[in-house]
Amino acid sequence: VGISYGKATGRYQDAFPVLADNALGSIVQGYEVVLLKHHGLQDNVEFGAAYTLKSPYWTLGAVQLQAGTGIGLSHAFSRPNYEDGPFDDPDRRYQTQLMLLFELRMRMLEHKQWSVFGRVQHRSGAYGLVAPQNVGSNFLALGIGYEY
Repeated sequence: VGISYGKATGRYQDAFPVLADNALGSIVQGYEVVLLKHHGLQDNVEFGAAYTLKSPYWTLGAVQLQAGTGIGLSHAFSRPNYEDGPFDDPDRRYQTQLMLLFELRMRMLEHKQWSVFGRVQHRSGAYGLVAPQNVGSNFLALGIGYEY
């Protein structure tokens, strides 16, 4: 169970005018903060903050789709029980790790403020940059979004 707040800060073409006539220019950049409470095999509270990139919405009939990704840091406020530890100490856990987000969002043209999304949230040591190699987890999430 969780809540997140995201804010778009502009399009690539705003920061890089050379991309104004390019498909890359329409990518929306922003940030997102996430507060989660895991239940089940992993039972801890987690906070994350990420820089995000999102495609413009693609219209398919009465539905619009958007792909998004993000990169940032995640911190578990207690021991994350259901995560891989390093090979040399498999029971060790790391509370702060790299966070990667991959998302697909869908909304109806008649109700553009509301959306549903599926997300993969990945936590890892970033090949030893934040925590040792082979540390981390992947979680699937479904959510409801509201844009205002």
